[in-house]
Amino acid sequence: MDPLAIDARMLIQMGAVLASLSGAYVLVRTQVRGLLKSRDEMKENLNEIYNKLDKVESAEAVKSTQIKTIAAILSPDNLEKRNREMGTIISGLERINKRLDRVEHMHNTTHPPL
Repeated sequence: MDPLAIDARMLIQMGAVLASLSGAYVLVRTQVRGLLKSRDEMKENLNEIYNKLDKVESAEAVKSTQIKTIAAILSPDNLEKRNREMGTIISGLERINKRLDRVEHMHNTTHPPL
């Protein structure tokens, strides 16, 4: 027999190999499409997670700034300063009220003879 001779048996074998290769190609192509779709879904999920993380981080930064501000307002030094200021204001008001009472008493009573 001629080594390069093509007979019916060889044609059948080549057809079977081509059929199996085309089947494998279709199967691989289907698998690749499924994997690409899965990858795209994962990208969307990851983007959604990143967006939520950004919102949480920005909210955390705002809360942190608010806490720092409140802590500065309520610090013992600031409270002491405010209490001293309030004490000064209250004592000033008491003096003003006493002077006002004297002025009212002077004008609401009879005047002494001259």
